[in-house]
Amino acid sequence: MRNNADNKEIKAKKSVVLTPSFVANYIYQNLKRFPFKNVLDVGCWDGSLSKSWTKKHNSNIIGLDITEEFKGNFDTFIFKDFIRQQKKTLKA
Repeated sequence: MRNNADNKEIKAKKSVVLTPSFVANYIYQNLKRFPFKNVLDVGCWDGSLSKSWTKKHNSNIIGLDITEEFKGNFDTFIFKDFIRQQKKTLKA
């Protein structure tokens, strides 16, 4: 659920936009020379952006998403809806 301009809750359209493999590969090719201890994949879904790091480097891959469907694809996974959590905090 999300709020529209009138602050009424409406159902959010269920859609996922994955990082295209050529974009993920481009980012990896430009950053692979840097030794990262941790890689944070925000809005990770299945980890399409961080898959290259897990295969070739000794990095801790941290996934962050509001759904835990693919939590097994990461070394560490954070499952939380920060928007709703913040909304509750603001009301208190």
